[in-house]
Formats: sequence, C-alpha cells, structure tokens
Amino acid sequence: MGQGQGNPGRDGQFSWPAAEFQLAIRARGRYVVYRVYEADTTTPTYRAIRDPIGSFDAGELRLDLDSLKGDVGPMGETRNPDAAGAALNARDVAGHDTEPSTESADDEH
Repeated sequence: MGQGQGNPGRDGQFSWPAAEFQLAIRARGRYVVYRVYEADTTTPTYRAIRDPIGSFDAGELRLDLDSLKGDVGPMGETRNPDAAGAALNARDVAGHDTEPSTESADDEH
C-alpha cells in the first residue's frame, strides 16, 4: 500500500491527503510513499520512503501539519539526523516540549 506523488521539480515536497496519512499511521512499515522527481521529463527518478511515519519520528521527513504536506528533501540528498534534528523529536508538532515538566501547576501562573 502507498501513495505516489510526482511533480516537475527536484524538491522533495509532496501533498499528502489526510486519509493516506491516517493509513500510513496504521500500516507503518507496509506503507510506502513514492516521490517522483522531474515527472514531466523522459527520465524521471523516484525515491521510495517506507514507513514515512517512522521517517518523521527519526527526523528524516519534515511535515507541514497545517497543510499536511511532506518534504523528503531534494533529489539526491540523503538526510542523516544530527543532534539538532534529534532534539526536535523531543518536541510535539506544535513546538511544545513533550518531556514531563518539573513545575507544578501553581508555578505556571
């Protein structure tokens, strides 16, 4: 199961319908996104992203959750999560720290 996305560019952006996103969450390792680069040429190339939810969790896939558009990077670029990318995984999608707080509710007011 999976989603195929192609456009004429070399960037890694693709639209991801909400129903497909939900399917990717349920299917995990059985779900593959195929991002086709330069789809309008006679020599298009593609990148297969198996388990895009796992790729997001590992910092290899950025998601714009307001528009639900994904970005796997330009053609030929390989992402390796670094310390900064790993630190971002400790935050939720709204940018709030997901680590338990040591402050009491009274300290916040």
